[in-house]
Amino acid sequence: MKKILLACSFALCVVGCNTRPIVSVQSEAVPPFAVESAQSLSAVEQAIAAGARKAGWTTQVLKPGLIEASVTARSHKAIVDIAFTEKTYSINYKDSDNMKVSGDEIHKKYNQWVLRLSQFIRTELNEAAKKK
Repeated sequence: MKKILLACSFALCVVGCNTRPIVSVQSEAVPPFAVESAQSLSAVEQAIAAGARKAGWTTQVLKPGLIEASVTARSHKAIVDIAFTEKTYSINYKDSDNMKVSGDEIHKKYNQWVLRLSQFIRTELNEAAKKK
């Protein structure tokens, strides 16, 4: 009986070790563009979409100020909403497939993907700010 309990405890630990609290990126600053008139919602949208594509995500504009982005790796899929203004952007979990979602926990790869996505978006926004 002790062996069965020990085996079950170990199995739960292994499964649980692959999940982490869901990471969201909230109110990240959009750098000011060199020419203020170039800093429009459309310019920010283009930079966010470009950054997402470079990070391996596909995007779809749902409405001005809101992009849905998704990424697929093998049998795993994550979908996020990227809400933005001329001054900030946020990335929030929307849905997923095969990512071990339980409450506010998700497979640890999701968080890595979202943080990488945010890095690429920041890079594109910085480049856009320098060009304009």
